[in-house]
Amino acid sequence: MGNVYSNRHVIATRKLHVCEYCGNEIDIGSPAINEHGIYDGRAFSRYTCADCDPFVGDFWDYVDGAACDIESEFWEWVRDFRIPHPTLTVEVDCPSCGTVRVMASEWANDGWANCPKCDELLEAPC
Repeated sequence: MGNVYSNRHVIATRKLHVCEYCGNEIDIGSPAINEHGIYDGRAFSRYTCADCDPFVGDFWDYVDGAACDIESEFWEWVRDFRIPHPTLTVEVDCPSCGTVRVMASEWANDGWANCPKCDELLEAPC
């Protein structure tokens, strides 16, 4: 049996879902994409939030259509390629490189991040 894939745009979700890519909650009444099908003989169904939707195609190209852990590999792809994801990354100023993108979780939780271009330590203002 071959692989099958389909998706549908959900105008307003009827219950709470979690985005398979970023891990953020998709609130009731929010738009989403429901991906479903059969892969390696197993049925799957997953939800994608509106923030991740524009990046999903490029992500699957990057992983060549196969991912063991979608969320962690998606985060790694966003971090390594500085993808302008609206909730996973933030723009910060590096004195050497100008504006760069870093992971929002590192910036908010740790209060610092390394510049992805020059590796300089960037600290969030107090």
